[in-house]
Amino acid sequence: MKNRPTKPGCFWWEDSDGGKHVAECTGDMDIRSPYFDEDYDYDVEEFEDLDCFKRWIGPAHPPTTRESVSWFAQQMESKLIENDHKESWRHMTYRDLQRRVGEELDELWKAIFLGEGDVISEASDVANFCMMIADNWRNQDNETR
Repeated sequence: MKNRPTKPGCFWWEDSDGGKHVAECTGDMDIRSPYFDEDYDYDVEEFEDLDCFKRWIGPAHPPTTRESVSWFAQQMESKLIENDHKESWRHMTYRDLQRRVGEELDELWKAIFLGEGDVISEASDVANFCMMIADNWRNQDNETR
């Protein structure tokens, strides 16, 4: 079969509905895919026999970070370093973080429309508080959400 995995790595595959998914080919040449809820490895032929499988698309190359995302992440990190002396966000409530996002967003709009402040710095503040919400959510167990 064309584009069939022949070595360990990640590979794109297409389902019978035209959806594109990633599968990992292990060192044992077993296939795993987050498409399936169960934690099960298929051998290549078994995977290809599944009703949902249509075809292999090809290798999935590691994602690259866009230059603008990398640059903005550096801006965000600079702002976090400036504020390292403050208490960690991990102890803040979602309501407090939401309030801070709103305050920082107001400051961003003032920088953009009234020239009061640095747009990049204020945008970094907004993004950092959004990151803090996501980070707290990510580190919270499902039962307490």
